Amino acid sequence: MKFPDDALASTLLVLLLSVPLSSAADELKVRVTSYIASHDIKPVAGVEGRVAGSYLRRGMVFNENGEVGVFRSTGNLTMTKGRGIVESESVYTYEDGSTLALKVDGEVEARPGGGLIYRKLTGNVLGGTGRYEGIVGTGTATGRNLTPFTEETRSDAYFDVVVTYQVPRR
Repeated sequence: MKFPDDALASTLLVLLLSVPLSSAADELKVRVTSYIASHDIKPVAGVEGRVAGSYLRRGMVFNENGEVGVFRSTGNLTMTKGRGIVESESVYTYEDGSTLALKVDGEVEARPGGGLIYRKLTGNVLGGTGRYEGIVGTGTATGRNLTPFTEETRSDAYFDVVVTYQVPRR
Protein backbone atom coordinates (compact mmCIF):
# COMPACT_ATOMS: atom_id res chain seq x y z
CA MET A 1 0.00 0.00 0.00
CA LYS A 2 1.42 3.37 -0.99
CA PHE A 3 0.66 6.57 0.90
CA PRO A 4 -0.73 9.28 -1.39
CA ASP A 5 1.89 11.70 -0.16
CA ASP A 6 5.01 11.25 2.00
CA ALA A 7 4.40 14.68 3.56
CA LEU A 8 0.88 13.66 4.62
CA ALA A 9 2.19 10.43 6.15
CA SER A 10 4.89 12.34 8.06
CA THR A 11 2.36 14.85 9.35
CA LEU A 12 0.03 12.09 10.56
CA LEU A 13 2.90 10.31 12.31
CA VAL A 14 3.95 13.50 14.12
CA LEU A 15 0.36 14.14 15.22
CA LEU A 16 -0.06 10.59 16.53
CA LEU A 17 3.22 10.71 18.46
CA SER A 18 2.40 14.09 20.02
CA VAL A 19 -0.86 12.86 21.62
CA PRO A 20 -0.19 11.69 25.19
CA LEU A 21 -1.42 8.12 25.43
CA SER A 22 -2.65 6.76 28.73
CA SER A 23 -1.33 3.53 30.09
CA ALA A 24 -3.74 0.64 30.56
CA ALA A 25 -6.00 0.97 33.58
CA ASP A 26 -4.29 0.16 36.86
CA GLU A 27 -5.83 -0.72 40.20
CA LEU A 28 -4.77 0.71 43.55
CA LYS A 29 -5.98 -1.11 46.67
CA VAL A 30 -5.53 0.61 50.01
CA ARG A 31 -6.73 0.44 53.59
CA VAL A 32 -7.29 3.77 55.29
CA THR A 33 -7.42 4.14 59.07
CA SER A 34 -8.64 7.43 60.48
CA TYR A 35 -10.31 9.35 63.27
CA ILE A 36 -12.42 12.51 63.43
CA ALA A 37 -10.02 15.38 64.13
CA SER A 38 -12.83 17.95 64.24
CA HIS A 39 -16.51 18.20 63.41
CA ASP A 40 -19.58 20.39 63.45
CA ILE A 41 -22.29 17.71 63.31
CA LYS A 42 -25.41 18.70 65.23
CA PRO A 43 -29.08 17.79 65.56
CA VAL A 44 -31.30 19.57 63.04
CA ALA A 45 -33.85 21.70 64.91
CA GLY A 46 -37.44 20.65 64.34
CA VAL A 47 -36.63 17.33 62.64
CA GLU A 48 -36.74 14.38 65.01
CA GLY A 49 -33.73 12.03 64.70
CA ARG A 50 -31.91 14.14 62.08
CA VAL A 51 -28.28 15.25 62.36
CA ALA A 52 -26.15 17.08 59.81
CA GLY A 53 -22.81 18.79 59.54
CA SER A 54 -19.21 18.72 58.43
CA TYR A 55 -16.14 16.87 59.63
CA LEU A 56 -12.39 16.47 59.16
CA ARG A 57 -10.86 12.96 59.32
CA ARG A 58 -7.11 12.36 59.58
CA GLY A 59 -5.16 9.14 59.50
CA MET A 60 -2.96 6.82 57.46
CA VAL A 61 -3.28 5.12 54.07
CA PHE A 62 -1.69 1.68 53.60
CA ASN A 63 -1.20 0.58 49.98
CA GLU A 64 -1.37 -3.10 49.10
CA ASN A 65 2.34 -2.94 48.06
CA GLY A 66 3.37 -1.82 51.57
CA GLU A 67 3.71 1.91 50.85
CA VAL A 68 2.33 4.16 53.59
CA GLY A 69 0.97 7.69 53.33
CA VAL A 70 -1.00 10.32 55.21
CA PHE A 71 -4.80 10.55 54.82
CA ARG A 72 -6.90 13.71 55.16
CA SER A 73 -10.62 13.96 54.38
CA THR A 74 -13.23 16.69 54.71
CA GLY A 75 -16.87 15.88 54.32
CA ASN A 76 -20.51 16.33 55.12
CA LEU A 77 -22.84 13.91 56.86
CA THR A 78 -26.65 13.95 56.94
CA MET A 79 -28.58 11.26 58.81
CA THR A 80 -32.20 10.70 59.80
CA LYS A 81 -33.08 8.02 62.32
CA GLY A 82 -29.86 6.06 61.83
CA ARG A 83 -29.54 6.19 58.03
CA GLY A 84 -28.06 8.80 55.76
CA ILE A 85 -25.48 9.95 53.27
CA VAL A 86 -21.88 11.05 53.39
CA GLU A 87 -19.98 13.18 50.86
CA SER A 88 -16.24 13.60 51.21
CA GLU A 89 -13.07 14.73 49.49
CA SER A 90 -9.88 12.94 50.50
CA VAL A 91 -6.19 13.38 49.78
CA TYR A 92 -3.53 10.69 50.15
CA THR A 93 -0.01 12.15 50.52
CA TYR A 94 3.00 9.87 50.12
CA GLU A 95 6.63 10.20 51.26
CA ASP A 96 7.83 11.08 47.74
CA GLY A 97 5.44 14.09 47.77
CA SER A 98 2.95 12.52 45.34
CA THR A 99 -0.72 13.13 46.13
CA LEU A 100 -3.95 11.48 45.06
CA ALA A 101 -7.29 13.28 45.55
CA LEU A 102 -10.68 11.51 45.53
CA LYS A 103 -14.32 12.55 45.89
CA VAL A 104 -16.51 9.85 47.44
CA ASP A 105 -20.25 9.74 48.18
CA GLY A 106 -22.30 7.00 49.74
CA GLU A 107 -24.70 5.61 52.29
CA VAL A 108 -24.13 5.30 56.03
CA GLU A 109 -25.97 3.42 58.73
CA ALA A 110 -25.69 3.71 62.50
CA ARG A 111 -24.23 0.69 64.28
CA PRO A 112 -25.78 -0.59 67.48
CA GLY A 113 -23.60 0.72 70.30
CA GLY A 114 -22.31 3.67 68.29
CA GLY A 115 -20.34 4.33 65.16
CA LEU A 116 -21.26 3.97 61.50
CA ILE A 117 -21.17 1.39 58.74
CA TYR A 118 -20.27 2.87 55.34
CA ARG A 119 -22.05 1.20 52.41
CA LYS A 120 -22.03 1.75 48.67
CA LEU A 121 -19.30 4.37 48.66
CA THR A 122 -18.37 5.35 45.10
CA GLY A 123 -16.43 8.22 43.65
CA ASN A 124 -14.09 9.82 41.19
CA VAL A 125 -10.44 10.75 41.15
CA LEU A 126 -10.15 14.55 41.36
CA GLY A 127 -6.46 14.71 40.43
CA GLY A 128 -2.96 14.18 41.68
CA THR A 129 0.62 15.36 41.77
CA GLY A 130 3.98 13.69 41.28
CA ARG A 131 3.54 10.18 39.91
CA TYR A 132 -0.23 10.77 39.90
CA GLU A 133 -0.05 13.93 37.76
CA GLY A 134 -2.90 13.85 35.21
CA ILE A 135 -4.61 10.86 36.86
CA VAL A 136 -8.22 9.99 35.98
CA GLY A 137 -10.33 7.22 37.41
CA THR A 138 -13.05 5.96 39.71
CA GLY A 139 -13.17 4.31 43.09
CA THR A 140 -15.25 2.27 45.49
CA ALA A 141 -14.96 1.84 49.24
CA THR A 142 -16.48 0.12 52.24
CA GLY A 143 -15.72 0.67 55.88
CA ARG A 144 -16.93 1.14 59.40
CA ASN A 145 -16.24 2.88 62.64
CA LEU A 146 -14.73 0.63 65.27
CA THR A 147 -15.54 3.06 68.09
CA PRO A 148 -18.23 5.66 68.64
CA PHE A 149 -17.34 9.34 68.70
CA THR A 150 -16.20 10.39 72.16
CA GLU A 151 -13.43 12.73 73.26
CA GLU A 152 -11.31 9.62 73.90
CA THR A 153 -12.01 7.43 70.86
CA ARG A 154 -12.84 10.08 68.16
CA SER A 155 -14.73 7.60 65.93
CA ASP A 156 -11.81 5.38 64.93
CA ALA A 157 -12.55 3.90 61.49
CA TYR A 158 -11.15 1.94 58.60
CA PHE A 159 -11.98 1.96 54.89
CA ASP A 160 -11.01 -0.51 52.17
CA VAL A 161 -10.65 1.45 48.94
CA VAL A 162 -10.15 0.31 45.34
CA VAL A 163 -9.22 2.94 42.73
CA THR A 164 -9.20 2.05 39.03
CA TYR A 165 -7.14 4.69 37.24
CA GLN A 166 -5.01 5.77 34.31
CA VAL A 167 -2.06 8.15 34.31
CA PRO A 168 -0.83 9.73 31.06
CA ARG A 169 2.50 8.45 29.78
CA ARG A 170 5.38 10.81 30.34
